Amino acid sequence: MADTNITCQVGGFSSECCTVGTSPPPTAPPVDICIVDTCAVDNTCTLIGACSVDTTTCVVTDVTATDTCITVGACAVDTCVVDTTTSQDTTIIDTIPTVSQSIQEATTNSILERIFDKDPKTSKPIFNEYTSIDNLTRNTDNWAYDLKGITSIIAWNNRPSYPYQSKFLGGAAITKRHIFFNYHSRYTPGDTVYFITKDNEVISREIIGTRSPYQQDQVDGYYPARGDYMIGLLDEDLPSSIEIAPVLPSDAYNYFNSDDTTTAYFNNASKDLADLKWVSPSTQDVLLFSTNQKEHAVVQRLQYLQFRNILDPSYSSLNGGVFVTSKGGPSNSIANNWYEETIVNDSGSPVMMVLNDQLVLIGGWHTFTSGPFLGAPNVYGNVNTLISELDEQNGIDTGYSLTDADLNNF
Repeated sequence: MADTNITCQVGGFSSECCTVGTSPPPTAPPVDICIVDTCAVDNTCTLIGACSVDTTTCVVTDVTATDTCITVGACAVDTCVVDTTTSQDTTIIDTIPTVSQSIQEATTNSILERIFDKDPKTSKPIFNEYTSIDNLTRNTDNWAYDLKGITSIIAWNNRPSYPYQSKFLGGAAITKRHIFFNYHSRYTPGDTVYFITKDNEVISREIIGTRSPYQQDQVDGYYPARGDYMIGLLDEDLPSSIEIAPVLPSDAYNYFNSDDTTTAYFNNASKDLADLKWVSPSTQDVLLFSTNQKEHAVVQRLQYLQFRNILDPSYSSLNGGVFVTSKGGPSNSIANNWYEETIVNDSGSPVMMVLNDQLVLIGGWHTFTSGPFLGAPNVYGNVNTLISELDEQNGIDTGYSLTDADLNNF
C-alpha cells in the first residue's frame, strides 16, 4: 500500500503525521508486541505497539478471555497479544483512507458494523411479536430494521387449509407484481401473502398465478436446489412503501475477488469454464443475512457460489446455479452469536447480501445450507423468462423484470 499521511499522537506528545502500515512511527519507543487498545465502528482506532493497518477497515470486534483480539476487515494483524504492563505509547489513527471493496468484503463489513453493539436477544427478531397478522409491528431495535428492501420480505400468509403454515413458505417481492419463493414449499393461486411497511401498515395481496422451471421442463419428483424456485403473480401492484428486493446482476461473477492472501478463488482464473464456481476464503468469513419461520434476522457464512455456465446462460433445471452456506455459521465469535441453524419449515425464507445499506436477494433456502442462486446467469435469465410467461399465462403484460443491485462502488 502507498504511504498515506494521517494525524497521530504518540506517547502523549504530538507528531504531525505517520504512515499507515508502519505504526508506531520512529519517534515511539520500540515495542515488541501489538496491542489494540480501542477501536470504534467509525474506524477510529487506538493502537499500541507494533500494529499496522493497511486498508480502510480495521475493526476490533471482541477481546476474549484468552487475550486474543479478533479483527474484522483487512487488518494487517489478525491477532494481538494484550499486555497491560507494557508501555502505553500509542499511535492514534484519526483517519484511514477509503479504498474500494469487493462484494464479499462489503457485505461482511456492513453486517459486522450493524451487529457490533447490538444484543441478539433483543435485536434478532424482525417483529416485536410474531403470533398473528393483527399484531405485527416492526422491532425498531432489529439490526436490519432500516435496511432498504427489508419490507420486500413476505411476513405472513393465510394458508386457509393449513393455519400452522402462516409463518412458513417465506419469499420476497422481486417486482411490484411478482414474488420469488420455493417450489417444494410453494404457494398456490388463491393464497394471500402479507407485507409490513416500515410504518407497520399491513399490505395484503392475493396470488393469482404461479410458474416454475418444473412446469417448463415438465419434470416432477425430487426438486434439486438448482431448480427449486417459483414465481408468483399478485393481483395488483405493491405500493412504494414495499421496497422491491434487487438481485445481483447476471455478470456478478466479475465483482468477486480471487485473492491468495484470503484464499478466495475461482475454480478457473480466466472465468471461461462452463461450470464456474467462486469459493469463499477459508481464512475469513463472508457474511449473509437470512430469515426463517420465526422471522429472525440471522447471520450466515457463505461457503461458495455456483455460477454454472456463463458461456451459455440458456436455462435448464439441471444446470442452474446454487449458493451454499457453512453449517455451524460464521467463525467470527461476534457474528456467530447471530447464527441460527436452518431447520424444517424454513424453506423459501430469503437469503441476502447487504450492499450499500440495501438487502440484495441471492436466493431462498432449499436445504439447510443451500438454495437456487439468483446471481447465476442461467437462473437470472430464467426468472425473467418465468415472469414474462406468467404474465402471458394470465393475459397481462406488466413489463416488469428483475432489478439489478447497484455495484458501481465495487
